[in-house]
Amino acid sequence: DTELCRNAESIDDFIAAVKGTIYEPFLKRTAAVNSDYFSIAMGLDALYYDTYWKETKKLSGQEQAAMQKLLGSEIDMLNIIWIYRGKKYFKFSDQMIYTYLLPVTYHISENDIKNMVGAKSVDEMVSAANNTKYKRMFRRLEEGFLIDENYRRDLYKIAKTVFRSSSDTIAGLVAYLDLKEIEILNIVRVIEGIRYGLNGEAIRKHIRI
Repeated sequence: DTELCRNAESIDDFIAAVKGTIYEPFLKRTAAVNSDYFSIAMGLDALYYDTYWKETKKLSGQEQAAMQKLLGSEIDMLNIIWIYRGKKYFKFSDQMIYTYLLPVTYHISENDIKNMVGAKSVDEMVSAANNTKYKRMFRRLEEGFLIDENYRRDLYKIAKTVFRSSSDTIAGLVAYLDLKEIEILNIVRVIEGIRYGLNGEAIRKHIRI
């Protein structure tokens, strides 16, 4: 009930508004341990991707393979990003990092996750990540590029491949939406670059096409 959600004055009101949905048990758990906003947001991300991944298993053949390539690669890269951020910016403990990881792996193994989370430094974590298929996520960081930008670049390439090979499937539709999202982000980057007085060459470095 979106109207009840908007007018909720407490977490209990909000839980009542989502009664009978997949969000009710999740929010009840978070309320029971007094979770903060960040933890709830990360938990909702995990719920989204876990639910999404289970839906891909209902597909079959080429369509399932294409959908899992698109989604599985995205989940792997997001987990790497969250491990990196947890170590570099938030100084999270290993246990805390594990609580925020998405419960799905695709091209990275549980051992890869263990090595990255258990790394004693950011450099050691990056070294462990470089032993996976996703080492390109850390390219050109010394030039001022962000790991998120490399993630978007790789996601764009994967989405383009899936769109071209499976355009007549649900995976092709999802890939198209991913491509549109990246296109919009490119427009935002151009606008922000102009707003902050960057020259064309500086702006172009952050455009992913």
